[in-house]
Amino acid sequence: MSNQEIDKQKIKREHTVLAGQIFMAISVFLFGLSYDFSVFLFAVGLLIFLFILFKKNRGIKIVIGKPLIMVFLFCGCNLLAAFVGVERGIGIIGFFRVLLVLLWILVLMQYSSEEKNEILLAVPYAGVVMVLLCILCYPLQSTREWVFHAGRMGGLFQYSNTFALYLLIGIIIISYKNQNLKRYYLMIGVLLFGILWSGSRSVFIFTFIAMLFLAYRNKNKRIPLIVILLCIIMVALLYVYLTGNTDAFSRFTTISIDSSTFLGRILYCMDALPLIWKHPLGLGYMGYYFLQPQIQHGVYTTRYVHNDWIQIGLDGGILAIILFFILVIGNIILQWKKNERNVFVIVLVSMHMLMDFDLEFGAILVVLFTCMDWYGRERKITYCKWYYVPGVCILAVYGWLLLATGFDYIGKEELSLKIYPWNSEVETKVMLQSKTSAEAEDYADHILTENEYSYAAYNVKAVAAMDREEYAEMLKYKRRALEITRYTLEEYKDYVVMLKIALEAYEQQGDFEQSQECVNNLLQVEGMLKAVEQNTNPLAYRLDEKPDLKLPEEYREYIQLFD
Repeated sequence: MSNQEIDKQKIKREHTVLAGQIFMAISVFLFGLSYDFSVFLFAVGLLIFLFILFKKNRGIKIVIGKPLIMVFLFCGCNLLAAFVGVERGIGIIGFFRVLLVLLWILVLMQYSSEEKNEILLAVPYAGVVMVLLCILCYPLQSTREWVFHAGRMGGLFQYSNTFALYLLIGIIIISYKNQNLKRYYLMIGVLLFGILWSGSRSVFIFTFIAMLFLAYRNKNKRIPLIVILLCIIMVALLYVYLTGNTDAFSRFTTISIDSSTFLGRILYCMDALPLIWKHPLGLGYMGYYFLQPQIQHGVYTTRYVHNDWIQIGLDGGILAIILFFILVIGNIILQWKKNERNVFVIVLVSMHMLMDFDLEFGAILVVLFTCMDWYGRERKITYCKWYYVPGVCILAVYGWLLLATGFDYIGKEELSLKIYPWNSEVETKVMLQSKTSAEAEDYADHILTENEYSYAAYNVKAVAAMDREEYAEMLKYKRRALEITRYTLEEYKDYVVMLKIALEAYEQQGDFEQSQECVNNLLQVEGMLKAVEQNTNPLAYRLDEKPDLKLPEEYREYIQLFD
């Protein structure tokens, strides 16, 4: 091979590595790959990139080994959960979200270990750019709300804790660079500043430990790293001293195991764990969210359980937890002596997963899987035009889902529903915007064929039945809604009002049997509230939002008329 050909090959590889770095950075700016449409847009980009590599390299490499097999099985668990879980339509969306990791792994297999290390360098640079972008957005309210929430920096992740984790990963990656360049210390300072402004107390603790460990392991960087850490902490403490404000920038000064946030997450886990044993094959994507109001023992609303190890089991079942655990532990053992940086990142993410839903952000999965070793027997699938067929089919599915979820994101729910009519969340939005109760009831009927845990659909059915003066049906649907959302006092108040309407109607009709049934139901309302109160976890009363299970005086007085 001539020198000219060698140079061409080198340039070609550099361009391929640059493409990998661009994808790594893009994952952050597409909202951290948290929204469905951002995941599917990223997947479309990866597929097109793989098509280009397939054609240019006259084939594509696949490394078949235990890690890849476990990921295949993990994806299979999520596909099965989509069909046996709470809702098939959203479950399938969740499966294609998970399938993204296989596409990214396939991309990674086209790179050497050294090239993957270069790709990971995009993490600290993307983190620094995001922090600087947040600072630029802060002065204007219209831009601030995109990257700050409750005064806490969250970047385009729009969630401060996972954003802070990403910044800490950036610090770890850049600290293992052999060069002792001034710009690296400046970048570390910017990333640390972002972590403090994120107000993430858990990541601050991890950061403090990580910085001490990095200083211990890197003698040449020991003093600069400690000085940077101490300077940032001193600035935060000075801010607290001068302003007395411990929000956001200085939340680490309020770390406590008795905080509402910490206790709330314990309660989430206590409520969620039994679901895994009751549903060992998984609830499917968003299944926990739909079941949560029915099984919770306190007042809270959360889409995710704030513990990704439990969330994996809720979404994909017990086998999915086992597979992911083996994958993580196996990689830690495999790389323990040969790549300390990768082990550090894997351990960090694995531990932070115990207290947050990091894996719901595809950008974290992209980093985590890049740090893993995909060992095994290497095979090359040689170029053939017919191999484009399955790829184009997968691309078409991702494009279809991208359109549906994209229209939902921009507020075009009706158009989204026409493209993908099996998403009960989108259909619920459309239902609640309906102009007539009959139209809303049609949507409610369809929602309940997909998702039997939609209390909004039951409420719509109850109102539609009331409009038709079918009071028995009205009360049946309202009671079902109450079974699902037990801690919402407004629902009990509505139930009392509906019973009053039904009672008056039955009395006018001279139907004393049904009238007495309404009276009996009225007399049971406070007993229902008392039963919920007795089953409430004591932790619930230590949270900021405490259970309110006492009817207003006018409702109680009305019920007492029949006692």
